[in-house]
Amino acid sequence: GVLFATGLSSMTSATVLGMRTLMTVLAAVIIGGTLMSGGKGSILKSYFAVLMLNTLFNGIGCYGLGFEVQIFVNGMILAVVVLYEAHIISRQDLLKGQRPDLINELEDSRFSPVGKETPESQVIKTTTPLRLLHLTLAALVAIVSITTIYYRYTSKFVPTVTAPKGGSQGEVDIFSLRGTDGQPYLWEQPETKEILPRPEDPRALPETDKGYWWNIEYAGWSSKKKPMPVPPTDGPAGKTVVLLKAGDHPYWTAYVRGFQAIANIHELKVKVFNGNWNIDLQTQQADQAINERPDMIILAPVDATACTLLLRRIYRAGLPCITSNTIPVQDAMPYCLTWTGPDDWGQFRMLAREFADAMGKRGGYAIVRHMPGSSPYFARTFAPITELKGYAPHMKLLAMDTANLEAEGTMQLVSAWINRYGDRLNGLVLAGDGFSMTGALEAVKSAGRDDIVIVAAGNSKTGMDSIKAGDAQAITFQSAEGDGALAIYTAVRWLRGETLEPVSYLPKHIITRANVDQFMPAQW
Repeated sequence: GVLFATGLSSMTSATVLGMRTLMTVLAAVIIGGTLMSGGKGSILKSYFAVLMLNTLFNGIGCYGLGFEVQIFVNGMILAVVVLYEAHIISRQDLLKGQRPDLINELEDSRFSPVGKETPESQVIKTTTPLRLLHLTLAALVAIVSITTIYYRYTSKFVPTVTAPKGGSQGEVDIFSLRGTDGQPYLWEQPETKEILPRPEDPRALPETDKGYWWNIEYAGWSSKKKPMPVPPTDGPAGKTVVLLKAGDHPYWTAYVRGFQAIANIHELKVKVFNGNWNIDLQTQQADQAINERPDMIILAPVDATACTLLLRRIYRAGLPCITSNTIPVQDAMPYCLTWTGPDDWGQFRMLAREFADAMGKRGGYAIVRHMPGSSPYFARTFAPITELKGYAPHMKLLAMDTANLEAEGTMQLVSAWINRYGDRLNGLVLAGDGFSMTGALEAVKSAGRDDIVIVAAGNSKTGMDSIKAGDAQAITFQSAEGDGALAIYTAVRWLRGETLEPVSYLPKHIITRANVDQFMPAQW
């Protein structure tokens, strides 16, 4: 299953990358000389425009700015390009009108009273400013709209705390810091997990058995670490940390907020690379990070399996590395200090029980899966399947498939399931509560099937609004800011010389209508 998913991940990454670059392509084509009103441009100019824009956006990502900043900059460029096009059209119309004006003027001097204008010249003079006015107004409206949306989105309160000079935490209670949702960045009591005995041969078991997934669910707990670099003796202040994040997403914007807040307290220098959901790009960025020789690399893998070679490369360069967010496979764990992030398996086992209780432990259900190749692709599918096998044996899995976390794809997928299974489909498990929730709710409401029980991985604004409205039954709590804070704080602990646990989890909670207000406002 892991190897098959690895093969799919490159194709999926390319698909998602294409879906996210529409505005970039539009801007590049117009910069390349193709007018929005029609015509043809230069392929070479368009090519260089794409290179220029991608270089700009990668630079924005390297400064740790989120995807919404890239969209804002891209929109502003597009608006300016439209204004430029309006100017070009105005010039062309003006030039086109010069010779007819001369001809009309000559004919007027022969056959008409001096100064009399023909209807044709009037049309030319009135059409030009109208076309210019329309394009200018469109561009100005776009600029105002984009600016308003950007500042509305980025106006969330982000706590800023500074530590005393020298990097001492002395006056700062690190565990009292709160994120934008009022929840702690960090928890004094670490999350615990019961480690089940490893089967003799996990792969000999059926996929519906918990033991089959032991090497993935408990990756890191039993792996023997390679000899690791020795931590410095002078603490974290002034050290450099490189974050290799998986890609652009509102979750990752919030992740970097929490990451940066804890880094600022300990006077760490941070550099962020955006992998754009592409393992090849992330590998290149890892090479760049290695060449810069930072004091720590924190890696959020794009691909759970392919990152093994990447981690091995970082290890052989003699650099300490912490993996975060998505769980690498067991073979990758010996090459990193530790892993930090959400206990997807544990959370989805809890969510599965909530799901079963809401369905009376009976009925058919389907699963909308995560991105192929990522650890949630397995955890958010087989944690509920294996849990329900024992907790609600009368529930039946009807279908499972991925829609790449896209709203349109999820809507089509769920609509097809409703048409195929009819009243036998009683519940949905979603790997995400953002675009996946939007698509699923649209399909359910269009089919008039408000009786379908929906649960999902959370906890975005879309998901929590759905809980409050009663459209969804439950979602998991996963603090994006806490995810980033835990990763960088683990780096701080290592730089102080502390011994690290092989795995550090975020806390597990299930959000329902009864407690959703405790987790509002949403971080993303």
